[in-house]
Amino acid sequence: MDDYSQEIITKINEQIFNAVITEDMLVYKGYDEDVDITYEITYANNDILSILFWGSKNISGAYADYKKGITIDLKNGEILSLEDFYSLSELQTIINNLIETEKCTVIIDEFNNTEQKMLVKLHCLELFEKQEGLYCTDRFYIKKNKICLIGDPYPSMRQYIPVEFEINQTPQVKKVKGNFNQ
Repeated sequence: MDDYSQEIITKINEQIFNAVITEDMLVYKGYDEDVDITYEITYANNDILSILFWGSKNISGAYADYKKGITIDLKNGEILSLEDFYSLSELQTIINNLIETEKCTVIIDEFNNTEQKMLVKLHCLELFEKQEGLYCTDRFYIKKNKICLIGDPYPSMRQYIPVEFEINQTPQVKKVKGNFNQ
């Protein structure tokens, strides 16, 4: 990794904290609340850092799944969105082609049957087939030669559903905030 300025390092740490620790976690609510969050750095190079956070929130005995992906531009400390990597048509093509060729993996143990996996893939990816999906900054992460999307829970489940799409090369930032590299 490059030598980064203290200002960029501080900004990156603040971005991670603000993305992971939501305001509602910091407010006392008069009841028990347990939050358990783990992370994995899924990809890092001189330009970007991608992290998957997962865990659970337990509020007075009610369980909620916690899953966020964050990808940060290491040159300016900004959190990136899918729009910084893909146009809507590019993302739609990736999703549709890779579902058809089965070059995507649903990261959830409850489904073993191919037909059930297909239903989950189609259901949980609705967000990413619309323009709003491109603006997401916490629903995707990158791995080497993979783009990973965090879909909504399947209707009868509580867990967010990560889907990993195998692509030919690791995605590159196309658009830097305030500067277009196209």
